[in-house]
Amino acid sequence: MEAHRRHLGGAKRACTETQCPLTVVSNATSCCDCTILVVHYAMSFNDARRDAIRAIEEGHIQHEARDEVDEKNLLATGEVTPEQVVRLLKSCRGTQHSCKPHHQVPTIDVHVFKPEASLGHGQPKARWYIKLYFIEPNVWFISVHGSKQGGTP
Repeated sequence: MEAHRRHLGGAKRACTETQCPLTVVSNATSCCDCTILVVHYAMSFNDARRDAIRAIEEGHIQHEARDEVDEKNLLATGEVTPEQVVRLLKSCRGTQHSCKPHHQVPTIDVHVFKPEASLGHGQPKARWYIKLYFIEPNVWFISVHGSKQGGTP
C-alpha cells in the first residue's frame, strides 16, 4: 500500500488510504474518510540545520507575519541575505540549538539557533538568534536578528 507522506514540524503524517488525494496536511486529523497516522519524533539538531539550509538553498523561504518585523526578522527586511543565514546556521553547534512547540500550533516544532558568528569575512563575530519551523517544502522564519545577550551585530 503506497501512502502519501508529509513532514510537519517534527511529525510524520501518512495517509493509509491509497486512493486518498492528500497532498498537504496542516493540523488535520484526517484528510478524507481515511485515518491519518501521526508519529511524533524529535528532530535532531543536525536534521533541523540540514533541512533549513536545504530549504534556503532551494528558495523555499517564508516569513511568519508578526509585529516588529523590522527589528526581529532581518531576513524578511533584506538586511540579512539567505546566504548569510546559511553561514550562520553552518557555524552553529548543537549546544546552541533548542526546540519547543509553536505558541499557537503546538504540533509544530520551533527550532531556535543561537550561533556566535560573523555575517562575512572581516566582520566581527556576534551572537545571533534564528527562530524557524518547517511546513514542507518551506522553512518559515519567525526571527533572524542579533541577540540581546552576547553582543549585537
